[in-house]
Amino acid sequence: VESSNVAVMVNGLGSTPLMELYIAARRVKETLKSVHNVSVSRMLVGNFMSAIDMPGMSITLLPLNDKVPVSLIDAQTSAPAWPGVSTDRSHPEYVEVKNEEKEDFPKISKDSTIFKAIKGICDLFIEKSSYLTELDRKAGDGDMGISMERGAKAVLNNLESFPSTSDAV
Repeated sequence: VESSNVAVMVNGLGSTPLMELYIAARRVKETLKSVHNVSVSRMLVGNFMSAIDMPGMSITLLPLNDKVPVSLIDAQTSAPAWPGVSTDRSHPEYVEVKNEEKEDFPKISKDSTIFKAIKGICDLFIEKSSYLTELDRKAGDGDMGISMERGAKAVLNNLESFPSTSDAV
């Protein structure tokens, strides 16, 4: 670290408990001071950029100086996940949505080739969810299986209401 003063962001990747993020944050602060003689002016801890259910965290150090003052970290923002941002949610806005379209269109047939293909693909994603997750843990963030499973279940829950694409389908 080339600065004597930094801001630190300890970012949870999705499934790491907040308590563990704070434990890591404390260790980062202690190590920066005792080993590198660096002061931490701001410590941001939370899930700022997650990867759904991925375990772990990222740690970012931002050197603070005349070009990057701590006031930039403290500046007003409307970013909902940023620490200190508060939104009054006590009076939610309700928006009436009118569905003017009639739902009397022909629905997809359970006997159709397209219905069977969609169902088969969704069933396969659900069946192979663990396998896809293991593959993605080796090359990514480990959320591929659960993401595909959730999507497949959503499709299956609505499949019978899909419109028919033609009279033959």
